[in-house]
Amino acid sequence: MSEAHAPSQVEPAPLYSRVESRDFDEIALALAGLNTDFRQLSGGEFRGEVELVMLGSLRIMRIAVNRVIQARGAIEADKACFSLITPTNEGASWRGRHRRRGDINVNSPSSEVDHLSSREYDSLTIVADIDHLRSAGDALMGIDIGPYLRGSNGLGPTPQSFAALESVARTILDLARSSSGSLDSPRSRAVFEENLTRSLLNAPARKQSLADDRPVPNRQRVARRAEEFMLANLRSSLLMTSLCEELDVSERTLRYAFHDQFGVSPRAYFEMLRLNAIRHQIVGTRGAVGVQEVARQWGVVHLGNFAADYRRLFGEAPSKTARQARGTG
Repeated sequence: MSEAHAPSQVEPAPLYSRVESRDFDEIALALAGLNTDFRQLSGGEFRGEVELVMLGSLRIMRIAVNRVIQARGAIEADKACFSLITPTNEGASWRGRHRRRGDINVNSPSSEVDHLSSREYDSLTIVADIDHLRSAGDALMGIDIGPYLRGSNGLGPTPQSFAALESVARTILDLARSSSGSLDSPRSRAVFEENLTRSLLNAPARKQSLADDRPVPNRQRVARRAEEFMLANLRSSLLMTSLCEELDVSERTLRYAFHDQFGVSPRAYFEMLRLNAIRHQIVGTRGAVGVQEVARQWGVVHLGNFAADYRRLFGEAPSKTARQARGTG
């Protein structure tokens, strides 16, 4: 008779976790509730940090980066994300739009993540299970949260309700990182979770929804269409004539659109896309394929210029990226 084995049990997620890295892909992987890819769009060595508090049906997530990072992806189907706009992240953009300090950006379930951070960015986000919010909204406040979960929208709470929400979230984060024992018991965690839920529900209930149902600005549409063309032709040389003909816009319009959306020229953005793609391949092969061979596959002719451009963007030589991917330092 074969020996019976007890089913394996999944270890519960820790209450508090912290990831600090010089690899922006590792930071992207640490973001709970988000399925995102990162690209670095400003030059220099990257440093990032993610802190995560798992509080029942709510998660508090703090992310800090020192470079402009473009995040693209989607929210999990059963989650919503509420990002507080504070002095340390108000220079960022969400889906091509800027929020004012004191607003809350909302990503509803399965909505697109299209985020551009600012330099020296530090952001606080609450990730909530939708079923929990719906039942709590009905039980605690008698409200339907549906209107506040439309895609591409935000909330404009009163200063008092925003401050209360931020205070509760930061208090919980401080307690979790301090290991003081204040969140050790299930009862205490449940009390803090209810307080955070109530503060989150109070934000939209007390003022207005900032629905972005107006047409997407033309410059944003132009920039996204141009980006799609670039991504489909990354291994080719970028000809501005071909790009303008494809989009049926003038070069001047294209330049204005890119400076408005990404802060750089179309050609500079294309080169950043290429360098990020090359870095992704170097890391993905764990350094098994030589840097020169990867560069050759991407049609790089002048290796010296390529290495200099790579160092300017990522703050390190491509050979160092390859060594770190191999785990040899």
